[in-house]
Amino acid sequence: MIYSVTLNPSLDYFIGLNDFELGETNRTDSERIVAGGKGVNVSEVLRNLGFRTRDVIATAGFVGDEIERRLRGRGADCVFVRTPGLSRINVKIKSAQETEINGRGAPLGEEGIAEMLRALDGMTSGDVLVLSGNAARGTPADIYERFLRLADARGAFATVDAHGSLFRSTLAYAPRLVKPNLDELRMLYGEEVTEDNVPEYADRLRADGARNAVVSLGGKGAVMSGEDGGLYRASPPAGRLVNSTGAGDSLVAGFIAATLRGASVPEAFRFAVATGSACAYAEGFPSESDVEALLPGCTVTVLRPPRA
Repeated sequence: MIYSVTLNPSLDYFIGLNDFELGETNRTDSERIVAGGKGVNVSEVLRNLGFRTRDVIATAGFVGDEIERRLRGRGADCVFVRTPGLSRINVKIKSAQETEINGRGAPLGEEGIAEMLRALDGMTSGDVLVLSGNAARGTPADIYERFLRLADARGAFATVDAHGSLFRSTLAYAPRLVKPNLDELRMLYGEEVTEDNVPEYADRLRADGARNAVVSLGGKGAVMSGEDGGLYRASPPAGRLVNSTGAGDSLVAGFIAATLRGASVPEAFRFAVATGSACAYAEGFPSESDVEALLPGCTVTVLRPPRA
């Protein structure tokens, strides 16, 4: 079983308009509303790839009610943990540039955390725990550490996609995969990280505890320091950006799927980048056939060979 945890889900309100003007009245050309959150997104892609998932999600207020209604309507296997406050609404503006306005969301207290841990009580050896996204302000800073201690005790492997102190504290638990971007790396280490020195920082993430570290570079692909000792750079397949929301979550899902199917580290990395690209090049989340269509155009360059 693959379990995902989403501490701060959202209703994502996607708006399309030809020419967004700051400070002016703008009228939309297209609109859609999607129940999301990084853990929710990872699970959605994994289900599209043929895997069974269970989503443990904190929801609050009338926005939380709508998130629950929409996810149940998609047939997702969800455990909803109610918490005081109001779940967030995120506005995603697609114009000449992409602009995002993300809400704060509802903090999770001790009672809610205990309920989420109980929802994960069935986790066992060979299961996967997906920790993606950040918590609303006011949530205990060690919340991911609590989930990781449970995963360790049960013999499950974990993936982490977060930033700041929430991310830093997870490295001591040797997550199977971490996936920061450049900005998140800069926040983590307080240093200047560029595309040129990304391989050095990918290795540093592994030295700090991660088993596999992928640094996403947006439309330029990604760099990976793998548990096989290899260092790799992936170039994405050709395509036109339609919507970048969820592309990083899709990459995480692709890596999990390929790993569970027995792929080698570079093979899993290649499939992950193709999955992220398939999301970015279309509306909605990719299917297996979408990923397979792009896979031939995704290339992985070996920067350092794996251990013999």
